[in-house]
Amino acid sequence: LPRLISVIGHQVRCLADLSAKFGWQLRAIGRLELVPSELRAALVDVAAETSAGGGMLVQLALGYGGREEIVEALKRWAAQHEVPTAPTLSEGLERLAPADLTPYLYTGDAPAPDLILRASDGADLPGSLLWHCIYSDLCFLDVFWPGFRETDFLRALRTFQARLHPGEGA
Repeated sequence: LPRLISVIGHQVRCLADLSAKFGWQLRAIGRLELVPSELRAALVDVAAETSAGGGMLVQLALGYGGREEIVEALKRWAAQHEVPTAPTLSEGLERLAPADLTPYLYTGDAPAPDLILRASDGADLPGSLLWHCIYSDLCFLDVFWPGFRETDFLRALRTFQARLHPGEGA
């Protein structure tokens, strides 16, 4: 595990360098309290360093589970909207609209992602951004995260761009 944490830390620094080069914002989402403290500190530092970037927002999901995100958002929403004091749970939830949960999700006020990258050897979304992916383009890469390179990222962006603008550059 220490080796994997070291690799992730290195990749975060590489993404931070790319963020500086291209003006992106880099943010970590998920249950970051599960991430080792030194990596968590690096993620906080990188988020602060890149917060002024006006370009694309790149979110790294660590300690993340889509179902857990939705359950936690519901719990936080319910606690703030007196659902526990409603006569029944269904009565308390009657006031809930999908947009009401947005501020309680790990992604907060960030817009829905245009592109979700899945670095693995399969085309599955094991709980990845379940709430958010309805309008997202999905890109499945045949590389695992530790081997993820800048060229893999740029290839994914080119594929995404080609889907948005078919026929351009052909």
